[in-house]
Amino acid sequence: MAALRQPDCKRIVVFTDHLASARQSVDPSVHSSQGHSLAVCRTLAPWLEESPDHKIEFIQVFSQIQWDFHQAAHDFCRDLPPIQGRNFETSLDSLRKDATDHAWDSWIDMFQDPKYRGSNFLML
Repeated sequence: MAALRQPDCKRIVVFTDHLASARQSVDPSVHSSQGHSLAVCRTLAPWLEESPDHKIEFIQVFSQIQWDFHQAAHDFCRDLPPIQGRNFETSLDSLRKDATDHAWDSWIDMFQDPKYRGSNFLML
């Protein structure tokens, strides 16, 4: 982050249309994007420890407003190529979705058996 290398930088203001993602970006707890969050925290920690005056603020700006600076940043990010080198198939969210899909498929298979379903179920 170029702002961290500026000698007089004491405050970083991040304008975002997705506040939950901004929070998650600085949350080192276990979640599907933890690797990214740890990289952000690793970068920000030394700068934040330098001085109690150093602060980061997140401000929500809705995309519908189409504020010039925010819209330019939004368009720039959307035009970036997808991230390479990470296996998103094994992210925490992906593994949870796979487990849920597997459980759903198993339940549907079991529900086809009249012994599992029972005799008091009304087939529509």
